[in-house]
Amino acid sequence: MCRLVRQGACPEVHYAETPLRVDSVREMTRVLSLAPAEGRCRVALVADVDSASIAAANALLKTLEEPPVHAVLVLTASDLGAVLSTIRSRCRVLPIRPLSIDETMHALESGWGVAADRALVLARLSMGRLGWAVSSLEEGAALGARGAWLDRLVAIVGASRSGRLGFVDELAKEDDLRYGLSLWTGWWRDVMLAGSGVEDGVVNLDRLDEVLDFARRFSPAQAASALRALDRAVSRLDAHVNAPLTLDVLMLDLPS
Repeated sequence: MCRLVRQGACPEVHYAETPLRVDSVREMTRVLSLAPAEGRCRVALVADVDSASIAAANALLKTLEEPPVHAVLVLTASDLGAVLSTIRSRCRVLPIRPLSIDETMHALESGWGVAADRALVLARLSMGRLGWAVSSLEEGAALGARGAWLDRLVAIVGASRSGRLGFVDELAKEDDLRYGLSLWTGWWRDVMLAGSGVEDGVVNLDRLDEVLDFARRFSPAQAASALRALDRAVSRLDAHVNAPLTLDVLMLDLPS
């Protein structure tokens, strides 16, 4: 059953569309009204309810007020303050915090049989998000995408001024640009830590030699400057500033 849930194939678990819309609330309500096929209850998972439209949130409120007796609704939100107070008042709030690195590592070793050295890398990369670590372990896509983004950063830093600008068009078309920039932020954080003699805090352990090489080439102050440049770039993207222009500036702001 657990494996079916992880694969999104359990007949008793319904996943509402994200962001939540009125029509998806209606479909969820219809599914919850059906008697369980195998288990004792039907479960509906509503992810990122803090991003739901007002109309959808109000429609969801009606279901929360009078749910079927066999229904369990699980709502998740990154910003509790953005969730309607009427919805919050009808839910039991369970804060979910990242696990410690040791806890994540132990879970991977005991629950999934991961070797200690690999479990440590995944635990550091996941920042305590066990689900991310398990998904990366089973699917590999996340680790592959991460590797591609870090390879790009290494190439960009080693390129000439004009060479750096040659990456802009390709990067601007990426759907996961913010994810890539978050990986670059983690990389420069590692460089700053390694350059300050705090190797124990490095996240990208599987690429430690490259991190140490960067730490030899760039001072902690330069790494901090790269972090500020990345923070400015993300802020500009969030403000809907033109992506190619934002990336042009970022390419020239990164240390060389």
